[in-house]
Amino acid sequence: MTSETSDLSTPRPPQDATADHVHALRGLLERTGRVVRGGVVREGALWWCASLLALGTSALGAAALVPAVARAGVMGPMVACTVVMVLAGAGLWAWWARGRMSAQRVARLIQFHDASWRHDLVSALTFGQRLIEGDFEDRASASLARAHVEDVAARARDAAAGGHLAHLLPPHDTSAARVALLGSVLVLCVPLIFASDWVGRAWTGQGEAQLISTTPEVLKRPLVGNMVLRYDFPDYTGQEDRQEFMTTGNIRALEGTRVTMETFSLLGPAQISSLSLVIQDAQGEEREEVLTPRNSRSITKVFDLSKSGRYTFRATTTSGVQIEDPAWRTLEVDQDTPPTVQILSPQGTLEVSPQDVLELTYVIKDDQGITGLARAHQFEPSSSAQATRKVVQVPALGATPRTYQGTLRVDLSSWDLQPKDAVRLTLEATDNNTLTGPGVGVSEPLVLVVSSPEDKHIR
Repeated sequence: MTSETSDLSTPRPPQDATADHVHALRGLLERTGRVVRGGVVREGALWWCASLLALGTSALGAAALVPAVARAGVMGPMVACTVVMVLAGAGLWAWWARGRMSAQRVARLIQFHDASWRHDLVSALTFGQRLIEGDFEDRASASLARAHVEDVAARARDAAAGGHLAHLLPPHDTSAARVALLGSVLVLCVPLIFASDWVGRAWTGQGEAQLISTTPEVLKRPLVGNMVLRYDFPDYTGQEDRQEFMTTGNIRALEGTRVTMETFSLLGPAQISSLSLVIQDAQGEEREEVLTPRNSRSITKVFDLSKSGRYTFRATTTSGVQIEDPAWRTLEVDQDTPPTVQILSPQGTLEVSPQDVLELTYVIKDDQGITGLARAHQFEPSSSAQATRKVVQVPALGATPRTYQGTLRVDLSSWDLQPKDAVRLTLEATDNNTLTGPGVGVSEPLVLVVSSPEDKHIR
């Protein structure tokens, strides 16, 4: 009995107490590693789901642009194979990374992010392992190491929350992954809401065939890809040709400009029996021009701009179903405006004598170029058809400037003016429009009133 009591009261060896502290500290750090790894896994799962949804959206986009993909029935298997490969890769990564969050690694992470633990955790684990293995020969050093292990273990136990120290590390931010997942869901919802039947048929390989065979009305879907537009402006403008790449197809240019459109059909030659360009004017009247794709899909169309409106493309499939491109592109035709002429001085009404010589200052402006100037005068009251016109020779207009300012001397002695006559004098300018013109601009009239002896006597 005495022997048993003596055994129970014998204190535990220091190595056993140290081992308990080391095991408790290591367990605490390993639980912390599992919590940290859980955050990483959750973020990876969010990115994986976002990527999967983006993959599905991309597959639907490929089926819309290349109907042969949907018709071949390969979308489902391709996406399924990709999912399996991604899952396998994720599993391999998880297997490889499961041992990466060891107690030593977690201790280094905490020491890196929290200065109050600098060198304490790693040294406690190292010293504790050496104490357990009896690696200390110096008793003083062993006592100091044992005290350090006990102190660090107690601090870690007091600092623990929920059985781990993960709160000492920066929180794992998953906001980017959540935003990516939300965006993928919203994008994928668009075809699921507005074209759910087509989505189902595309996944099952019945995309185009069933869509064409069961829908009697005109289908709306893109028919052409990116466009290249080349503008050949009328010769009289002097403008250099211009090319636009990767354009939406909206056209705006001067009347008479020749436009060359280059694009390609999204449907193969085996899928369509006819393809046409549909042009609609401002009054809603349509005309169709047949297009003949070159090199299987390439399309080139040349036309001259004459009226504003809009255009699109229309096709008939080999099954007899009409397809119309839902995008209407604009046709904006700018008119060549006539020149403007302004008499700067004198202006309004001017009292003159029959023998006066007037000096007019004027300015002419045009959007393309000025080629001529004339003056016209008519006695009041009379119509403009009875006006007398005379061409004014201005050598500088031979260069077709867009702006010109000059002076003009007008000798009234040849007009056979009589007292109390009233004459309207105007200037007329012409532009270089050789296609639909020339355009003619007329100034505001300068009214000339011939004074009489009675008027002078009254004054």
